[in-house]
Amino acid sequence: MSKQWFSVAEIVGLPGMPSSSFGVRKRSKSEGWECRKKAKGKGFEFHISNFPEETRGYLAKLEVEQLCKTDPAAIAGRELVAQMEAEEKAKKKGKQAVKAKSLMAFNSLPEDKQTKANARLFIVKARETYLVPYAEISKITVGEKLFVTEYNDRELALEPWVYETVSKISCASCRRWQKQLDEQGLARLAGDYSANKRPGIVEQQQELQNYLIAVITGKPHLANRPNVLLRMVNEKHEQYPHWVVPSASSIGRWLSKWKADNIAKFAYLTNPDAYNSKHRPLFAKMYPWLQAPNDCWEFDSTPTDVQLRVKGKLVRYSIIAAIDVYTRRAKLLLSPSSNSEGICLLLRKCLMDWGMLNDGGIARTDNGSDYVSKRVSAVFEMLAFDQSKANAFSGWEKPYIERFFGTLSQGLLELLPGYIGHSVSDRQQIEAAKAFAQRIGEGKKKAQQEALELALTPDELEEVMNDWLEHRYNHTSHEGLDGKTPFQMYSESGYRPRLLADEHSLDYLLNYVGEATVIRGRISAGNVKYTAPELMNSEWDRKRVRVFLDPNDVGRAMLYPLDNWDSFIEAVNVDLVGRSIDPAAFREQRKQQTKALSDFRRSSKKLQQEFGIDTQYAEALAADKARNNLKAFSHQGELSDNAAIEALTKAAQHKPKSVERSDEELERLEKAKEALLRREESINQQKGLVIRNIHDKARYLAEQTLSRELTEKEVSFLEDYKRNNPFGRKTVEEIMARRRQA
Repeated sequence: MSKQWFSVAEIVGLPGMPSSSFGVRKRSKSEGWECRKKAKGKGFEFHISNFPEETRGYLAKLEVEQLCKTDPAAIAGRELVAQMEAEEKAKKKGKQAVKAKSLMAFNSLPEDKQTKANARLFIVKARETYLVPYAEISKITVGEKLFVTEYNDRELALEPWVYETVSKISCASCRRWQKQLDEQGLARLAGDYSANKRPGIVEQQQELQNYLIAVITGKPHLANRPNVLLRMVNEKHEQYPHWVVPSASSIGRWLSKWKADNIAKFAYLTNPDAYNSKHRPLFAKMYPWLQAPNDCWEFDSTPTDVQLRVKGKLVRYSIIAAIDVYTRRAKLLLSPSSNSEGICLLLRKCLMDWGMLNDGGIARTDNGSDYVSKRVSAVFEMLAFDQSKANAFSGWEKPYIERFFGTLSQGLLELLPGYIGHSVSDRQQIEAAKAFAQRIGEGKKKAQQEALELALTPDELEEVMNDWLEHRYNHTSHEGLDGKTPFQMYSESGYRPRLLADEHSLDYLLNYVGEATVIRGRISAGNVKYTAPELMNSEWDRKRVRVFLDPNDVGRAMLYPLDNWDSFIEAVNVDLVGRSIDPAAFREQRKQQTKALSDFRRSSKKLQQEFGIDTQYAEALAADKARNNLKAFSHQGELSDNAAIEALTKAAQHKPKSVERSDEELERLEKAKEALLRREESINQQKGLVIRNIHDKARYLAEQTLSRELTEKEVSFLEDYKRNNPFGRKTVEEIMARRRQA
């Protein structure tokens, strides 16, 4: 600015300045403004450098406006200034749009990428604050180096997760992050996630995307196997030749992005439990889709807050409970502990009184070992109930049964004798209320005896709880039911439950002991072995079955194949066979099984002969021999000049003159021939000794018939072999047939 000094009257009331002359002078003294005496008149003037930035900007604007009114050149440049301001405004608006789009992209990033971007954002903001005093003295570079050093030495007061995410930084990286944040927004700090990136090969083909979506939603185990998906795409390429087949890495990148953008949808299709516990909105956890009773049951267990009298001692039992979420009806069972037996008994009560869960209904259970046991899980599975398990220490995931336990404790248990409190603080208050004399010595023993006399037995407590349920709880209005009672909700629903045809089937169902494998006509379940005549059939051997014990007879069990509910076998304890159970049926079944196996062997042999299994290799080899000959490799050659070969050739071509021999010479030649034959026979016998077995020897002798006459001993061996080995006879005869063909 051309003007640098201002009087109090000129600055009072300006933006950033006090509204009175007294206030201006007071601030000038407190802040030590630079001042001088006015050139004309009395008073002081203050230098513009002392004023706040807001005041200096306003004074500069006034000077520019005054200049534009008097200077023709400035007046002519107004349009240029206005144009520049408009361009700057448009540029700023464009940046805002880019940042808004970047924020949307940030929300769709995976959690680890969001953490990375947030950590870099914290570093950029911390650097910006750190450099403020260095900027005032024009030492930004020095400040940057100090900031980087202190960060790498972990001397800055930042959150530990920031250091864990970004362990080291540099001046260049900080400047780059600042530029990326200013120009492209927060998502850019997570990596190259610009919305303007060129789409990949998969993204350019909607039909191919639809195919991949169909595969990974139908077979979710392939969602992390791009190589397998590439193979499947290549297989489909014949039907869709217009597809441009991408690489496995392109498919992998598309998979990562698609799953990040559709994480909730993917979980909903492939893992409903994960969707309910991680992705379902909070209001959806309250089951807004409920339309009728038996759409959803919640199960849970809790220790009683009341001590009970059991065999002269005060003990705590467990309450196993279930609630129908739509009506808030509840069922209770008192048990020494929460175990699979008690859960199955409570389930029986629910099925008998409420009927079956609706199609698509959910049985929401706790995640304790008793609820995830093989027995309980198998019973839910056999009933075709969708068991949805809440996460550990996540009571909010089954809110209705948790709220019911609170209602039970406040409405009944805390009024009963033997109540010890629902929490540690409650228990301390109850103990503190007792007189000191009742807590030590004889007073303590007397108090314990009185408590034992007043305490309820388990049967009495269960009766009291059931009466409370039936006559009070079911007729108490619930805020969550718009003031209606569970009785009204069920009565007004007009619901018709699916009841069980035979309640005794539950007795077997709840006595399910697990799966077993049929081994040699018997199974083992509960340290007891069971058998049945039908199990002697080979079709049952090594088959997996479900085992249900007879609730009235431990020596009897029902066996169902895993893949079939239409048939079952009644098995008995092995120890009873031959005693109270006649073994004749078992013997007859085993005899029939032996006959069936013999028939199977004959039919298999017939099929082998029909299809020529034993000769298939020879026929295939003969076909290859006829097809793959060496005629194609025949070339005109040259005669060998090997000396030994030439000499032997002359001997072969020489025709000896006929020689008449005497009787004595002929006799010596005959003896020499016989000796040669004996030597050859001896050699053949020695060869037979090194043959591994009779099958190898038979094949060896059969091949020898192609070049010589066998001895009587060898012929006898072959005849015996063919008579005693019907499987090997055919091979031997085929080899010997070559001689006849020759």
